[in-house]
Amino acid sequence: MNCKPGDLAFITRAYCVENIGRIVEVLPQFEVVMDMPSWNTRIVGDAASPCVIEINGGVIARLEHDTYAWCPDAWMRPISGVPVTDDVHDEVPA
Repeated sequence: MNCKPGDLAFITRAYCVENIGRIVEVLPQFEVVMDMPSWNTRIVGDAASPCVIEINGGVIARLEHDTYAWCPDAWMRPISGVPVTDDVHDEVPA
Protein backbone atom coordinates (compact mmCIF):
# COMPACT_ATOMS: atom_id res chain seq x y z
CA MET A 1 0.00 0.00 0.00
CA ASN A 2 1.22 3.48 -0.87
CA CYS A 3 -1.01 5.49 1.48
CA LYS A 4 -2.49 5.32 4.94
CA PRO A 5 -5.31 7.25 6.62
CA GLY A 6 -4.36 10.85 7.39
CA ASP A 7 -1.78 11.10 4.58
CA LEU A 8 -1.83 13.92 2.08
CA ALA A 9 -1.24 12.48 -1.38
CA PHE A 10 -1.25 13.59 -4.97
CA ILE A 11 -3.11 11.78 -7.72
CA THR A 12 -0.80 10.25 -10.33
CA ARG A 13 -3.43 8.58 -12.51
CA ALA A 14 -7.14 9.31 -13.04
CA TYR A 15 -9.95 8.61 -15.45
CA CYS A 16 -10.25 12.38 -15.85
CA VAL A 17 -6.80 13.75 -16.65
CA GLU A 18 -7.78 17.11 -15.14
CA ASN A 19 -7.60 15.45 -11.71
CA ILE A 20 -4.00 14.25 -12.09
CA GLY A 21 -1.80 16.22 -9.69
CA ARG A 22 -4.65 17.16 -7.34
CA ILE A 23 -3.89 16.93 -3.64
CA VAL A 24 -6.15 14.71 -1.51
CA GLU A 25 -6.41 13.75 2.15
CA VAL A 26 -6.64 9.98 2.61
CA LEU A 27 -9.62 9.09 4.83
CA PRO A 28 -9.95 5.91 6.93
CA GLN A 29 -12.57 4.28 4.66
CA PHE A 30 -11.03 1.53 2.49
CA GLU A 31 -12.78 -0.67 -0.10
CA VAL A 32 -12.10 -2.58 -3.26
CA VAL A 33 -13.60 -0.47 -6.08
CA MET A 34 -13.58 -1.85 -9.63
CA ASP A 35 -11.16 -4.61 -8.51
CA MET A 36 -8.66 -2.06 -7.11
CA PRO A 37 -7.87 -1.45 -3.42
CA SER A 38 -9.12 2.14 -2.95
CA TRP A 39 -9.30 4.84 -0.31
CA ASN A 40 -12.03 7.38 0.21
CA THR A 41 -10.37 10.77 -0.17
CA ARG A 42 -11.20 14.40 0.44
CA ILE A 43 -10.09 16.79 -2.28
CA VAL A 44 -7.94 19.62 -0.91
CA GLY A 45 -8.82 22.89 -2.64
CA ASP A 46 -11.26 23.11 -5.54
CA ALA A 47 -13.66 20.20 -6.10
CA ALA A 48 -12.69 17.42 -8.49
CA SER A 49 -13.37 17.95 -12.19
CA PRO A 50 -16.50 16.22 -13.45
CA CYS A 51 -16.17 13.35 -15.93
CA VAL A 52 -17.93 10.37 -17.44
CA ILE A 53 -16.25 6.97 -17.19
CA GLU A 54 -16.88 4.69 -20.14
CA ILE A 55 -15.63 1.14 -20.69
CA ASN A 56 -16.24 -0.58 -24.02
CA GLY A 57 -18.62 2.20 -25.07
CA GLY A 58 -20.83 1.86 -21.98
CA VAL A 59 -21.08 4.56 -19.32
CA ILE A 60 -20.27 3.04 -15.93
CA ALA A 61 -20.07 6.23 -13.84
CA ARG A 62 -20.78 9.92 -14.00
CA LEU A 63 -18.66 11.91 -11.59
CA GLU A 64 -19.87 15.39 -10.74
CA HIS A 65 -17.97 18.21 -9.01
CA ASP A 66 -17.34 16.68 -5.62
CA THR A 67 -15.21 17.09 -2.53
CA TYR A 68 -14.98 13.36 -1.77
CA ALA A 69 -13.95 10.59 -4.15
CA TRP A 70 -12.74 7.00 -4.10
CA CYS A 71 -9.23 6.69 -5.49
CA PRO A 72 -7.20 3.50 -6.01
CA ASP A 73 -4.16 3.31 -3.73
CA ALA A 74 -1.94 2.58 -6.74
CA TRP A 75 -3.02 5.88 -8.35
CA MET A 76 -1.76 8.04 -5.44
CA ARG A 77 1.61 8.95 -3.97
CA PRO A 78 1.87 10.21 -0.39
CA ILE A 79 3.43 13.61 0.17
CA SER A 80 6.19 13.27 2.72
CA GLY A 81 8.05 16.01 4.43
CA VAL A 82 10.35 16.70 7.29
CA PRO A 83 9.01 15.12 10.50
CA VAL A 84 7.81 17.69 13.00
CA THR A 85 8.86 17.17 16.61
CA ASP A 86 8.36 19.12 19.79
CA ASP A 87 11.96 18.58 20.88
CA VAL A 88 13.81 21.79 21.71
CA HIS A 89 17.56 21.60 22.07
CA ASP A 90 19.46 24.20 24.06
CA GLU A 91 22.81 23.45 22.48
CA VAL A 92 24.12 23.03 19.01
CA PRO A 93 26.47 20.02 18.73
CA ALA A 94 30.04 20.98 17.84
